[in-house]
Amino acid sequence: MEKKQDLREALDVINKAAVSQKDELIETISESYTNLKNVFEGGHKKISEKIKEQREFVGEKALELDQRVHENPWPYIGGVGACVFVLGFLLGNHNKVS
Repeated sequence: MEKKQDLREALDVINKAAVSQKDELIETISESYTNLKNVFEGGHKKISEKIKEQREFVGEKALELDQRVHENPWPYIGGVGACVFVLGFLLGNHNKVS
């Protein structure tokens, strides 16, 4: 009989501790969630800004290249022709070796 009483007292202590700690636990979880949410939102904004900066940079470089090609196209045509020749040569030799 004494063991049952000790068990009830222990369960009462655990129950009281759980009830008193419930609000603290909820507050801790809420703060953690808020902090995590802020970190992800801040990271998303930084990534979006970087993507926007890189998009603008690439756009500027593409416009510069387009302008240079229109001003003097022959070096670019020759470069592309040379690359195609080398690529064709390498692929042609690869098939002969096998």
